[in-house]
Amino acid sequence: MLSVLLSAIPLFINIQNGAASRPFELWHYERGATDPELSLKSLALNDEKPEDVRETVKYRGGRRRYVQIRYGSPNSARIVIALDEVSDTEFDLYVDTGRTRTIADADLVKPEPNDNITTKQRRWTVDLAVADAEANHNKPCVRRVQFILGSGGRTLRYGTAGRMEGTVTIDGRAHGGIRSDGDGNGFVNDGIDPLWIDLDGDGKFDALTERFVSTSMLTIGGARYVVHSDRVGSRLDLQKLTGAGNIQLGITTNAKMTACSATLASRDGVSVRVDGNHIDASAPVGEYRVEIVTMTFADPGGGETWNYVFSDDPQRREPRWHKLDKDQSIMIDPVGVPDFFVSIAGNSPFQPGQPVGLQTRLYTGDGLLINTCYRGTSSDTYRHNSPEATLNLIAPSGGARLDTAQSGFA
Repeated sequence: MLSVLLSAIPLFINIQNGAASRPFELWHYERGATDPELSLKSLALNDEKPEDVRETVKYRGGRRRYVQIRYGSPNSARIVIALDEVSDTEFDLYVDTGRTRTIADADLVKPEPNDNITTKQRRWTVDLAVADAEANHNKPCVRRVQFILGSGGRTLRYGTAGRMEGTVTIDGRAHGGIRSDGDGNGFVNDGIDPLWIDLDGDGKFDALTERFVSTSMLTIGGARYVVHSDRVGSRLDLQKLTGAGNIQLGITTNAKMTACSATLASRDGVSVRVDGNHIDASAPVGEYRVEIVTMTFADPGGGETWNYVFSDDPQRREPRWHKLDKDQSIMIDPVGVPDFFVSIAGNSPFQPGQPVGLQTRLYTGDGLLINTCYRGTSSDTYRHNSPEATLNLIAPSGGARLDTAQSGFA
């Protein structure tokens, strides 16, 4: 078994380079250890409980604050977190790990025992499953996530603790490697996620020459390699680059778009991020589909910006593939002509007085489903500031309004 000491950099690993390649299968975490790669994201706590959240727990304290996160795919159900203030120095943290939208007694997380009780700073560790539509559901991927309450008691930070260990083969030689989650979504193949490779085989990981980020291409020893990986990180393969081209976004809009980005995935596991409209991003040759698109628009009235996140919906249809050849430049418009429709849950005809479930869906021309809309900066996605829609049920004759309801993002 591999052994990694996370107390200091450089890291040490007792693997013999040149051995057979070993997959990155297990997530290693030592409770209480100091993780030099632990990257924390700040969450602004809110006094208002999300409208669709139920509470069956009897809280000990008199004040609660809430926040929500997505852990895994951007279209996954959000995890509700409740912080109960028992006293100035005592707090209870509840995490809806099952994504049930209900806070129950079983959601209480035991605090780390080594916290300093003289301050408001607290730390909790909880196991969370990574929601991934493409993963093998018979073998769920679980990470250990740390939540840290700031000394002011207003800000909650969180990050994925621990790392994956394995080996990667480069030019026929196996090298020890470590992967971790740098942006707190449970995946390890995003452009900010650290990747350590023991290139010189000395059993150490040098922070200057052997630390990379999980981009689509890496430069090692003067040569360029294509990185093939799945999102949860169980597979990692580096192959010498045989050809590359350029991909750029060509989103057409009459509104003032201030920012946009897209994440593309190839058939053989290459992930490419494209930032900005009409700006080239280098990518290895292959066939790509758009996984995620984010767009930010200025508010016509000068208020907070409007932000939209779309992601692929494998249940709807086969994805659209875009082929990139060597030295070729292609432009992709993942938005195109949007497709909006309303689906009805249940079997018709309905009886008078029977509730009717409606679900609104907005797709881009590339088949991406909207899963988030929010106002403000990226850090505001965790506030309860998602716009809501009012749905009116209108009679077929006369146009009388039969009922009305509010709709938002889960």
